[in-house]
Amino acid sequence: TKLHAGALTKAVEDEVGDITGVTRASAQIHDQPRLALALTVDMTDTADIDRLRAQLENNIVAHVREAVGDPEFPVDIELRPDVRRTRANALHRIAP
Repeated sequence: TKLHAGALTKAVEDEVGDITGVTRASAQIHDQPRLALALTVDMTDTADIDRLRAQLENNIVAHVREAVGDPEFPVDIELRPDVRRTRANALHRIAP
């Protein structure tokens, strides 16, 4: 069975995007320096980071590893504030 990288990354982005506190998710497969999935997650200002991290590590990473058939498949996760929302909220707060 072949697993297409685009299908995997789309499935990951969709699953992560459904998690409370996530505003955007981007997944990419890299093969340098090693084969791995890079996941970038933008989150709201009010996101529960500990809960979000646990969901990503316990559910999403497990699903990726199951899909690729490798229990040690590397998944790199970057959590970051949603800059677009942060700027919009700051402008909204400043406006009269």
